[in-house]
Amino acid sequence: MCNWCHVLVLLALFGTGAKAACPLPPELVSLPNATSSGYLEGIDDQGSRLFFLFYEAQQSDRVGRHHSRVPITLWLQGGPGCASLFGAFYELGPELVDSDLNLQPNPGAWNRHSALLFIDQPIGAGFSVQGDGRALPTDEMTLAADLYAALQSFFLAYPHLQRRPLVIAGESYAGKYVPSIGHFILQQAARHNNTASRGRAPPHRRLASRELPQHLLAARPLLARAPLFDLQALAIGNGLTDPASQVMAHADTAYFMGWIDPRQRLRAMTMQLEIVQLITAGLWEAAHELRGALLAHIQGSAGVATLMDMQRSEEYDADKLVDCYLNLREVQEALGVEQGLRFESCSSEVGDALGADVMKSVTYLLPDLLAAYPLLLYQGMRDAQDGAASCETWIYGLDWDKRSEFSTAERHIVRARDVEDAERRQAGGLSQGEAGGGASTVAVAGIEGGEASGAGMRLGSGAAATRAQRQLQEQPGGSSGGSLPHVAAHSGPLWMQRWRQAEQRQPQPQQQGDGHARGDVSGRGDAAGQAVVAFWKQGGGLTHVLLPGAGHMVPRDAPLAARFVLEQWLAEALER
Repeated sequence: MCNWCHVLVLLALFGTGAKAACPLPPELVSLPNATSSGYLEGIDDQGSRLFFLFYEAQQSDRVGRHHSRVPITLWLQGGPGCASLFGAFYELGPELVDSDLNLQPNPGAWNRHSALLFIDQPIGAGFSVQGDGRALPTDEMTLAADLYAALQSFFLAYPHLQRRPLVIAGESYAGKYVPSIGHFILQQAARHNNTASRGRAPPHRRLASRELPQHLLAARPLLARAPLFDLQALAIGNGLTDPASQVMAHADTAYFMGWIDPRQRLRAMTMQLEIVQLITAGLWEAAHELRGALLAHIQGSAGVATLMDMQRSEEYDADKLVDCYLNLREVQEALGVEQGLRFESCSSEVGDALGADVMKSVTYLLPDLLAAYPLLLYQGMRDAQDGAASCETWIYGLDWDKRSEFSTAERHIVRARDVEDAERRQAGGLSQGEAGGGASTVAVAGIEGGEASGAGMRLGSGAAATRAQRQLQEQPGGSSGGSLPHVAAHSGPLWMQRWRQAEQRQPQPQQQGDGHARGDVSGRGDAAGQAVVAFWKQGGGLTHVLLPGAGHMVPRDAPLAARFVLEQWLAEALER
């Protein structure tokens, strides 16, 4: 594959200009307050090792006898070739890198009710180490085998975590990673007649054919064992899952957003058809190369910094602050990084190795996964590349036994006041139990004698908190208030109960003389001053969420709304 077509993807994610020099680090470097970090051994018989970072869940009313039900969320970054540690320090971890290379508490951290596990994969990404003579992965099966071995290694090292629910989530190219590893785990559980990680799959369900090559099994002894963990749910944000379908949405997405004109649209549509023809012919690298040219044409015509968020004036982490921070000697020593390694958020070498894999679909795996696990698909609506229009091309065409249940499900609205009130109740609940309310300080404590997962955070103070609050207030329609039951107190289907309660609190529409409601076109009343932060629908085990205030990296763009969605979905998904 040509180098430039993969570079186009990395430039869309992380910049088109020369890398700025790193700022001078502070005299006293703030170090990650992780529960544990280091290398996972036994990936293969050539000595490859994958780097991991683990944060325990922040404390709430799930402590004590309920602790065995606190989930562990594995986060996979996209790329291909991007390190999950980037997501830890830029998107959803408890500590984010600021412009001075300090760590600041993340008010939208995803480890409030779930532990977070970040693994740099594929081999060669981030701090992970390629074994002697080991080739970089070139296909999803090899990626899944390596990641399965890494999970086995992690849970062997921490056996007290084995009974806790595992959730696998990721964004972008993880739209392929997540289904691939999820199906691999399901196959392994079936192969070993294991009850863990089977989810709700029927015992004798015949899975999609996906033979495990003997050379992979022979080189990875940990694959010979049943899963040492219990996979229970999957989530994908702004994912690339079915490239042939998704590529056909790019021209219309940009055109109807007003970013390109009819002539530019026609050229893009012509390129799209050529890409699909190449995919049909099995010319995978040529299709990938032309897709890069298509995205470059649309981005250049629109004059935007990145298609992944059409409202951004610069790329995500344009100054490479995460790279700068993770290359500080003190930080690498604290994390246990092998000496002599340089961190790159995304590896072009790893991406190039996977060039022939990029345009291959994994949707054929999803019917098996939907029969076994709850699946969350969420997209930031400002993403013109892998956003709502792109993903819905395959979501609504997916062929599975509960397709009609999902397609006919009602669509619901989440407003800023629901999120704001949940945050207030949650903040009080962390220190006062179910009573909730009052103070906005989120306390953090250790679990089972382990280290604290991060410094305490106060909503409404600090740059990250200010950004999160502003994001809620600047949604279309302005800011709003309201109330929602405490996130951790649940019984029954949470999504349906809570948002129906929220909708019932909306003012009823006034009737005009012609009998039509005046106000919100959804029929839920006058929405003035009540910002919309999400739309969601659910059916057949599939939950689909759209967030208008976010681009490609939803946890970064809409931190409070993203966490709200995740926690509500997780609480219900793990109840089943």
